[in-house]
This record gives sequence, structure tokens and C-alpha cells, in this order.
Amino acid sequence: MENEVNKDAVITSASAYVKSSPDEKGNDLFILHEGTKVDLLDDFNDWKKIRIANGSIGWLKTADIEQI
Repeated sequence: MENEVNKDAVITSASAYVKSSPDEKGNDLFILHEGTKVDLLDDFNDWKKIRIANGSIGWLKTADIEQI
């Protein structure tokens, strides 16, 4: 991912678990619902590192979000 600031995305799945690491074995940290806006921080394979409004950070599958 290019080093641009403030890349925004939105959750497109009905609900998506945010993981502690970019793989299925990562712990579930919290759940986000469709329409939630997130900041994109990084990517790794089919995962995106995101931050939500309250500052929480975790990993989501790329398929669950769409960049806006």
C-alpha cells in the first residue's frame, strides 16, 4: 500500500470480526458492522490493518471492506 495518510474504507459485510493478526487464527478483538467507517493503515496478503474512531486497531479480511 502506498504511504498516503487517511485512506478510508467502509465495512461491506453484514458483520466482520477484527483480528489481532492477519490470519484466521488471530484472536477476535471486536466486531464491526456494515457501514462502519475505518482508516486503512497497512495490508498483508488478503488482510487490511484498520483503525476505528475510538483508536482500536486490528486486521480485517480485504473482502469485508471497500476503500472509499
